[in-house]
Amino acid sequence: MYAIPRRNDCVFGGTNDLSSDLAVDAAATDQIIAECSRVLNIDKPNILAERVGLRPFRKSGVRLERNELRDGRTVIHNYGHGGSGFTLSWGCAREVVTLATL
Repeated sequence: MYAIPRRNDCVFGGTNDLSSDLAVDAAATDQIIAECSRVLNIDKPNILAERVGLRPFRKSGVRLERNELRDGRTVIHNYGHGGSGFTLSWGCAREVVTLATL
């Protein structure tokens, strides 16, 4: 589970299902809300919206590297984080800056 506080609300999630289904699953929503409420020790919150997001990942792990193209341009690859994208974002962003300023 995760809870990401924002200015006017809080995002709760998630599941660890391998699927390409973008339909909201009421049972999964109930489970997410119950677990987040339990861990945070809060009453069941008002649900403002439900979203389903696909979190692409790579079995070999995150790709975070600098690549020089033949025409002299630079590409920095930063993908494959799966459901850990938000969690890893600060560290990966720091590494992207390092790679971009080489």
